[in-house]
Amino acid sequence: MARLTINPKLFNLEDDIYTAIVKKTSRRRSQKGNLVLTVTYKITEGDFQNVHVSDSLTITEESLWKLNATYKALTGEDLPEGEMDEEELADILEEALKEAGPVSIVVKHELFEGERRARVTVKGEA
Repeated sequence: MARLTINPKLFNLEDDIYTAIVKKTSRRRSQKGNLVLTVTYKITEGDFQNVHVSDSLTITEESLWKLNATYKALTGEDLPEGEMDEEELADILEEALKEAGPVSIVVKHELFEGERRARVTVKGEA
């Protein structure tokens, strides 16, 4: 059985810019049936080293601006032009995420339905 160390300080991640690595990606369907790519980042430096934060990238026409911004932050290029299905787009994003070295992420908290949640944005290579 794994031993866990609970440190309440780590539950209060501050709004800031952090250096992180992509720890894992996973896919699921939202309640509306949209494909969602969940990215888990592991902070690699500072007081919050080893803390994991996640970002959900919903693969829809309406979210192409965010998907492109994430891809561009990782690769320096816009998403490839042309038509593709959501699985193909998720494959492209996942590949860029897996190939990324340390990245800078911005963590900013906001209230969503009365709950404090962290919003994560990739800013590029660290």
